[in-house]
Formats: sequence, C-alpha cells, structure tokens
Amino acid sequence: MDTYLLPAAMRELPPPWHDLTYRRSHALEALAPTEERLEQARHVLRACLPDRRQSVHDWGEELRDSYDDRDDHILDEADAWLTRIMPTTSRVTRERVVQVMGAWADMGIPTAPEPPIEQWVDRVAAEWAASMRQALANDAFAFIERTTTVGMLNEGEAEDVALLAAAFVPVGVAVEAAVRLLVSLGRPHGEQALRELVNDDEVRDFRPYVRSRLLGLRRSMYDLRARQATRDEEPKAGHMPRTSDVTCSGADRAPGGPACSYSR
Repeated sequence: MDTYLLPAAMRELPPPWHDLTYRRSHALEALAPTEERLEQARHVLRACLPDRRQSVHDWGEELRDSYDDRDDHILDEADAWLTRIMPTTSRVTRERVVQVMGAWADMGIPTAPEPPIEQWVDRVAAEWAASMRQALANDAFAFIERTTTVGMLNEGEAEDVALLAAAFVPVGVAVEAAVRLLVSLGRPHGEQALRELVNDDEVRDFRPYVRSRLLGLRRSMYDLRARQATRDEEPKAGHMPRTSDVTCSGADRAPGGPACSYSR
C-alpha cells in the first residue's frame, strides 16, 4: 500500500496544477485570468498551506559542501529523477522516493546511501513534499498577482487573498511570492496584512524581509501622493505671484537675505 506524502486536497488538484514538471508553469503562463481560474488558484493555496512551519532544504554544512562539490549537470539529472518517477501530485509517495534514491545512489549523490537508510528516506521524502508545496504555491501566487494587475479582484476576494498570503509567511512556504502579492494588493488589505506580519512573533527570521517590503510599499504610496499633490498645486500657466502675495519674515531670514514665500 502506498504511503502518500501529500494531503488528499493536493493529490486531487485539477490540471495543470497537478503537474509537477516544468510543463505546469508553461501551461499557467498561457492561461488568461478568469474568475474560475482565480478560484482554482485560491483552492491550490488552501490545499498547499501546511498546518505547521516547513523547512525546505534545511541541510547541514557537511551535506551542503558535498553538493557544492558536485557537477551542476549531475544535480540537474538528480532533480529530474524526482519528477520522472513522480510527475503528478497523486504519485508522490514514500515508495517512489526510495526508487529515486536508488537512482541517486547509482549516480553517487551524497543524500543516497546504498542501501537506503530509513532516516535518509524520511528526510528526502519530507523535503520533496515541502518543495512541492512551495513550488505550487509560488505558481498560484504568481497567477493571482496577474489578476491584480488587471483589476479582477473585488473587495471580498482581495481580503481573502491577503489572508491566504499572510498565512504562508509564518509557516515558511513561498514567503517571497506571498509577500510580493501583498505588496501588489497595496492598501488597505495588503498593507494591513504586512503590518500584522511584522508584529507576529511566529514570523521570526522573515520579519526583516517583511518589514523592508512594507516600508517599500509605504514609500511608493507616499511618492505617488507627493506627485499628485505637486500636480494639484502647480500654478496655472502664465500665473505669477503678485507683489501683495509675497511675504518675507525677518525671523525666518536665511543667510544672504530674508526667507520669502507667496500665498495664492
């Protein structure tokens, strides 16, 4: 009996979301945003959201050094074995991870001792499942972000999407994509979610990144307001201040002369 590594909601995702190969991203890029597809993307996010913090590629120094010494072609081929044996979400099982590790052992990959050790199988299985959550969530966030640029989201949908995106940050899955979507949503829902994340103790090591994106969003909004105010306050063409409009204050005198201003 197969030991599934993904929850039923992920195993039952519709195409192209169920595809774990490079073809999924290409297929999604070709799809025009619609209300139905937007709801599918939100469903993907709900399915991918874990109930606890995830660790993707949480490797020790020794293992990292081993991988750094490998040829990139070998690592690409090792990654290809994962989707070759598990091309869809319904086929992600512990037993197939063992098959992949057998292929890796033949290639000399350091995470694949021969014969497979239970501890290593469990670790690779957990990391592969976490990686799939992250990859699918990244694509779902990117698809929803496209809908924000064409103004498809209504008020209720924007609020729901902001809550979903904010939920991914504390659990460490697709953090950059989630925060990027919140920035795209802007005020009020995106900004509010970012502000709450900055004050959330569960965010931990992601807090500096979230704070920097919140500040960047606010700066862009302030700059926009400043440009609008400047345009609104520019004197009409040909208008020059009258002498009676000009006032000079000795108290505000700057070096070299009085500080003068005019009123309209």
